[in-house]
Amino acid sequence: MMIWLTKYWREEFWPIAIILLYGFGGLRGKRTTLVIVISMLILVPLRLLAKNILARSRPSISKSDFLIAADSEYTFPSGHALILSAGAAVSLALFRGSTKNLIISLNLLPNNTCMYVESICWGHYPSDVIGDIITS
Repeated sequence: MMIWLTKYWREEFWPIAIILLYGFGGLRGKRTTLVIVISMLILVPLRLLAKNILARSRPSISKSDFLIAADSEYTFPSGHALILSAGAAVSLALFRGSTKNLIISLNLLPNNTCMYVESICWGHYPSDVIGDIITS
């Protein structure tokens, strides 16, 4: 399951969530999706810039202990955790106003929790994930 989450979940989940939120969320959903897309368009290049400036190496873990090969990028900030945190934070901040909307926004949290655990298992320091949550 962790391999599948790593390879596909971020790229599959957010486009589907954004389309559903835009299509079925009414005016509030359309505004929320616009802010989510803008925040992700800003955060992705900033993440790459921060990653190269900070140049924090990944933890030293034997390659035989990884389920999949770790990438050669630096570890902080984590792309998965940053994008998921940004999407969930925007959703929780903007897509509420009714019990239904709040429940929809809160349903993003289990998804994020799985991805945070996955990021740590994949070769990020826990402080990387915590930093991504705080910065988004």
